[in-house]
Parts: sequence; C-alpha cells; structure tokens
Amino acid sequence: MISNTVQRHTDPSVSLSLQSLIDERSVTPQATHVDTQGLSSQSGQLRSRLRGHGLEFEDLRTYVVGDDIRHIDWKVSARHNQLYTRIFREEKEQLITLALDFTSPMFTGSTELKAVKAGRMTANIAWQLIATGARCGLLIQTDKGFYAVRPALGDRAALAICAEIAKQFELAKRDSATLSNTHENVMQSNVTLLERLRSSGRSTGAIILLAGLYNVGDDFSTKLKELKVAKQFVVINIEDPLEYTPLPTGFFSYKSNNTNASIVLNKNQTEELKNILEHQDRQVIDAFEQSQVPLLQSRIGIVDVKVALSELGFLP
Repeated sequence: MISNTVQRHTDPSVSLSLQSLIDERSVTPQATHVDTQGLSSQSGQLRSRLRGHGLEFEDLRTYVVGDDIRHIDWKVSARHNQLYTRIFREEKEQLITLALDFTSPMFTGSTELKAVKAGRMTANIAWQLIATGARCGLLIQTDKGFYAVRPALGDRAALAICAEIAKQFELAKRDSATLSNTHENVMQSNVTLLERLRSSGRSTGAIILLAGLYNVGDDFSTKLKELKVAKQFVVINIEDPLEYTPLPTGFFSYKSNNTNASIVLNKNQTEELKNILEHQDRQVIDAFEQSQVPLLQSRIGIVDVKVALSELGFLP
C-alpha cells in the first residue's frame, strides 16, 4: 500500500522508474514525415544503411588482379614472398550501442528533466532495436564515471538496459544534488564521452549517442572528427524547450533535480539569453556540418527521431 501511494505521487517529469522504461516498448504515437534533405544539409551527408556492424575476417588467399589492395595482408605477404589478401564475410547481425549522458547538467529542465527525456528516448529506441533482432548494448556517463551493459539479443537484453538506466538515473540524480561540479568539469563532459567512445573496440558496433551538448568548442570538434573516423555513429542532442524557444520578459519556472525554481527576466536579460542560445545553436550546427556527422534534435520527438534513424540506417 505504501509503495503504491508513493508511485502515484511520483512526479514523472523528475523520475524515471523501471516500469516507465518498460512501458516505452508500447509507445507508438503518430509518426510524421521527416525531411531527410533538411537533415542532410544540417548534419552532413546521410550514411549508407547499416548491414551489421562491419566485415569479419574469414580467411586468407593469394592475391588476384581486381582484389581490393586495402585488404592485402602485408605481414603474411612478406613472410611468404607472395601477395595475400584477407577475405571477409559480412556480419548480418546489427550491433548497436546506445550511449547516454547522465551528467549533472542533464538534471535540469523547464517541463521535465533532460535526463528523463534522454532515458525514455533511449529505452524506446532499445526496445525497437531488440524487436528487429539487433544486438543492443548501453554505455552511461555520469559525474562519477561510465557504466555499461554488454550488447545482447532479446527481451532480456532490453530489460537489462532499462534496469541500468533506472538505476544510474537515481544514483546520478542524487549525485548531481550533492557533488560539487566545477564549470570546467561540466564543459569537459562531452569531450570525455567522445574520447571514451573513440577508445571502445569493435564490440560496441555502431553508436547512437544521446547527450546534452554543452561544449562544442575546438576540442569537441576535434574529438567528433576522430570518432567519425573510427565509428559509425549519430548524435541526438537532448534539448529543453527554453533552449530553442525565444522567451518574452516575465516569470518562468524550471526544475532542478527535485526542486522547483523560478526566475524573472527583464528585456535586456531576455535579449542577452536569446543571443547566447543562438550562438550555441550555431556552434553545434557548424561542428556537425564540418565533421559530417549526423545530428538529430530531440525537439522533433521520439517518433520522428526514429524515422530519421531509419533513414540513416541505424534502425531497420
């Protein structure tokens, strides 16, 4: 009786229960058309559809004219004084890792915590990947480190992902209210996440990264380009409405962890905030255009995000 009472009074905008993530399995709102041309111009050229996470080495044979010279095994060739080429077989099983940002800045928001939005979107995508037979894994970044669920198949894998999201959400939410995070640490979090993904092996497969983009300076752009060379990946920028909706002067409320807060803005402040947000948005777009990495904005909604992921080849 106590647990039911607590659950009824839990604010879904600041909480992320395991049951709510399991329920994402059946969330199927009406889809709309996604302009992939617009996506391409904003995010770089569309990648080809994924057919598994690459090619797996199968055998060696002597080189014949017409073979791809990039597949020549130079060590074996030198040892036998004859050219040998590597034979690969295509991996039919799609392998995807969902990377999720649960650092402190994600625990703020005007209508709901950004971490709540990111967690639910991650679970929704995981359920669809699993349903189509993909091997799906998870990597979560918090202020204290990284936590992973190894890629696996079937409903058990999706449940493990949902359980880890719910667990790390509660821990990260608590830590965000108690840890003293410097501005430098917050601004470095995006770069650290890209570095971690860059150093991951083939076992992660392609990557769908869901994160709030706080720092898109030179260091971020460099790491973004480095990751593009190593991985097939797409980024979903988790936004709050106040980050892309022009604000009039007046009184505004927002959520920070379990706290409801408010702010009063005058005309000069709203104009300054508008300029800051426009500058940040331009930085984000420029960074992704230059690196030719696909970028999706969470403002388009989960259904259209999944349509775009399908167009990019990350979903069947």
